[in-house]
Amino acid sequence: ANTSEKLSEVEWCKRLAPDLGCDLKTGVEVSLATGTRVDLLNSKYAIEVDWADKWAEGCGQALYYSICTDRKAGLLLLSKSSSDKRFVERAAVVAGKHGITIWVYNTDTETWGVMASRKGLDDE
Repeated sequence: ANTSEKLSEVEWCKRLAPDLGCDLKTGVEVSLATGTRVDLLNSKYAIEVDWADKWAEGCGQALYYSICTDRKAGLLLLSKSSSDKRFVERAAVVAGKHGITIWVYNTDTETWGVMASRKGLDDE
């Protein structure tokens, strides 16, 4: 097993923050007035980071943080293997209906998934 498999969600947040336009000092684990914390925050998105099998919880949190921060909802799903594809597909159905932008990162190969064009960061 490679070392990346042992990284926690928070460690992946920090590692991937720059790729999503989030400042490491001000855009990671951002505390809100509600007592909750947004995993990643940039000028356009409030991004929840979750392992792919927690996709449903991630969708809900992304929508909540979007409302709290007046930013677009984003969800970064961390995928460990190809068997996570079903979770990503479920998330995509909900995301498409509710306007959540999804990024997928494969922690095994350390590559962005096909949904992760990141073009959403450059739109508008």
